[in-house]
Amino acid sequence: SLHAGALFTLGEGTSGAAVLGAFFDIAEDIRIVSTKATIDYLHIARGLTHCEARLQEPIEQLRLQLDTEGQVDCPVDVRLMSSSNKDVASMTVTWMILKRRGKI
Repeated sequence: SLHAGALFTLGEGTSGAAVLGAFFDIAEDIRIVSTKATIDYLHIARGLTHCEARLQEPIEQLRLQLDTEGQVDCPVDVRLMSSSNKDVASMTVTWMILKRRGKI
């Protein structure tokens, strides 16, 4: 079975990739920092495990807040699944997105 720490790392990494993907066009002008993460382990994970991540807020709303306030919190829901698509864990990771000084 997979260690709980490995599942956490997979989920956090995937959530960060989702954030960077959503802000890809301005990725060089922002910094992202994970500020909070919660995870629920649902079943023992065996074998290949994969996950999906989805931003909780519409990207347009996040970008507007980033433009007006210089930073925004971006919660991301993550679903971790076995190779048979059985849910093994779910997590939420909150990323703080900050404009780099002198950028955008």
